Amino acid sequence: MEYHESEVGLHNSEEDGYWIILEKSVYDISRFIKNHPGGSVVLINNTGRDASEDFKRIQHHENPRIIASLANYLIGKLVIANINESSHYELYKLWLDTHYLIIEMQNTLRSDYSFLNKTCTVHGLPLELTPYKLELFLETHSRFVNGYLNLVMSRVESLNSLVPDKSQSYISTSLKFHLLICQAFIKNSASLIRKKNSDINSSHLMAQKSWYKKMNTYRTLMEENDKNIISDIKHYLIRGLKIFESKPYEINVQQHIECIESICLSIKKYSEKIESETLKIFIDNDVYISDAITSSKKELENEC
Repeated sequence: MEYHESEVGLHNSEEDGYWIILEKSVYDISRFIKNHPGGSVVLINNTGRDASEDFKRIQHHENPRIIASLANYLIGKLVIANINESSHYELYKLWLDTHYLIIEMQNTLRSDYSFLNKTCTVHGLPLELTPYKLELFLETHSRFVNGYLNLVMSRVESLNSLVPDKSQSYISTSLKFHLLICQAFIKNSASLIRKKNSDINSSHLMAQKSWYKKMNTYRTLMEENDKNIISDIKHYLIRGLKIFESKPYEINVQQHIECIESICLSIKKYSEKIESETLKIFIDNDVYISDAITSSKKELENEC
């Protein structure tokens, strides 16, 4: 069997199986994940992409026992896209690198959020949202919005600059502004939540339960939004990657532009959803936080 990079990229989850590329060969390591001596996380974080460099870095390629074991999971060979024109090849390589970057982000994000279903304190329960878990959530969500999405935007800008014969830039100033507002919005929201969390822990038990129930709803929405946006971006990158993998290959400027536009639109919708859902959580039951967030947003908009 032969597989393209776009198809391997679809297999980096428990639902779709775990595939990995090593030295132009494709392996389905789903059955091996739980038996890996170094733990499942290190393998899962490398699935859906080419892990040849990491494999060599730890010198697994020189271990006869590991090489022999890999044969049990081999499912086919990798088909490399045949791009002859140099300018198109440059776009293809950046598109592929961005595709792998997004898959790595998706794998890492799942790992980052996995603590929410684990026991993190001595007396805590696996699904219980504790003050410690709430802080970890705020850090994870903030890192995604301020770190991951900034890097995505930078890559999309680079992709856009390499699309040949385009008549205009699709990375608008308004989109960058919108993401900037969203990042500042998340920062201010987290600060207010931390202050409220500090105050609530000295309150009556019923008030604490009500607060953490609200926070659990909030973190569930934000986790879902973060995972959905990275999944959407991967979807559009795979669609663009398939253009390069088609035979015979022909550059399709319009389809590449549509993929870039779709990624930008997804980020814009994500930003709007983050803002609206955050306000919706607090607007009925916590006027202080709702008003403070709204006021902070208006100040940021005026500054920008």
